[in-house]
Amino acid sequence: NNRDLRMALLRVDEARSAYRIQRSERFPQISATGQGARARLPADLSPTGQAVTGSEYRTELGLTTWELDLWGRVYSLESAALESWLATEAARQAVRVALIAEVANSYLMLRELDERVQILRKSVESRQTSYRIFQRRYEVGSTSKLDVTQVQTLLTQAQTLLAQLEQQRDVQQNALRLLIGSEPDLQEEHGSLSRTTTLAPLAPGLPAELLTNRPDIIAAEHRLR
Repeated sequence: NNRDLRMALLRVDEARSAYRIQRSERFPQISATGQGARARLPADLSPTGQAVTGSEYRTELGLTTWELDLWGRVYSLESAALESWLATEAARQAVRVALIAEVANSYLMLRELDERVQILRKSVESRQTSYRIFQRRYEVGSTSKLDVTQVQTLLTQAQTLLAQLEQQRDVQQNALRLLIGSEPDLQEEHGSLSRTTTLAPLAPGLPAELLTNRPDIIAAEHRLR
């Protein structure tokens, strides 16, 4: 549902149509038309005094201007249109690959923010408990007001960080929503991100020819042709 990917698909359709239009110029265009008419002359208007019915039929066959491609101009234009179509298709694939990578990165960042929010919520709960303990100790006279204020400051800082982190999490989820073009179906994940997410390392010695499989390079080659 991504809008950029939809635009890329529409550009492919446009390039395909342009190629077909250019390819049609290699062939002559033939048109044919036919007409038929019948007329009846009443008896009171006929010189013979009898009603007369007449028929007329006409057929036309036409050949529009057709260029004999002696020097390959039309063929070259057709080849250029074909390469443009293939370049547009490769560009669509490049958009798709980039979109997949961006969605994956956005999802992993969202998972990271979820874990940080959970950790910070536990920290807020712990500091709330500490604040209640110090407040109670101050009420019975076993600690000073300064100690209570320090614990309260730590609690306020943790609550502020939690609010900021939750806001970042909402912003990241909205970014993911914009990428996929719909509401993300986020199921509850169990386990930490480091244990549930395994990224395969790149093996050493990969051939440089792998670069020729990149869609953006393929598109550039078609445009060069």
